[in-house]
Amino acid sequence: MLLGFSTLFAIRRGLSYALKRLQRGELRGARVCEVVDEGATRVDGRSARRVREVLDTLGLKLTVHAPFLDVNIASLSPSMRRASLRHLERSLQWTAKLEGETWVVHGGAFPHPKVRGEAFDRMVSSLRRLVRVAEDLGVRVALENSAYGDFQLLASASEALRAVEAVGSDHLGLCLDLGHANIARQLDEFLSSEALARVVHVHLHDNDGRRDLHLPPGRGLINWPRALGRLREGFHGPAVIEVERLVGDGGLSYVLRLAS
Repeated sequence: MLLGFSTLFAIRRGLSYALKRLQRGELRGARVCEVVDEGATRVDGRSARRVREVLDTLGLKLTVHAPFLDVNIASLSPSMRRASLRHLERSLQWTAKLEGETWVVHGGAFPHPKVRGEAFDRMVSSLRRLVRVAEDLGVRVALENSAYGDFQLLASASEALRAVEAVGSDHLGLCLDLGHANIARQLDEFLSSEALARVVHVHLHDNDGRRDLHLPPGRGLINWPRALGRLREGFHGPAVIEVERLVGDGGLSYVLRLAS
């Protein structure tokens, strides 16, 4: 695993804040940085140059998390879905300019259980379009599992795997979010050999099994020795800690110790 950090903790303060904390050596041991292209950490021409400079200096690999606020690639409204896709394609373009290897995207939500199947089909159609763009840009897409299956797609491992199979591209894999899987009671399923074979990116954070708290690993209910043991056996890509508040190193030293 290539362990690292997401800039989610800086989403209200900006990329410069996240980069300063990296430069000060607070996240010693990180080998990859996931830039969250949302809020105050949204990527633009000015911030992109700075990100590339700092990461090159520190020798860190880069991944990008797609925008997610008011974005829904599974929307039943064609105009809303088109707007989401335009917004996301812009993010893919920036990912390529930043030489990011992987781009993480959410699968979307549905308004009522009766239209879940229709929303799933819309999501697959949207993903096919995004993956075509990603292929042209040389970027890999990672589809993230969700926490709340009563209104979000991809809370279950079976549905996430079905989505990847339906798109049918080598440029699409899964982003395994362990915090979300814990809430959805799907940790064992997502850590199975079948699911891990499709995982290309991992989010590490903890919670109480009910709320999406984005706590540092070890501060909630996830059995981290077991989870990281499974990842060690079947996954060799980027795994980033995704916390809302960065206190100390956000649990990075804890994860490094368990993963060694």
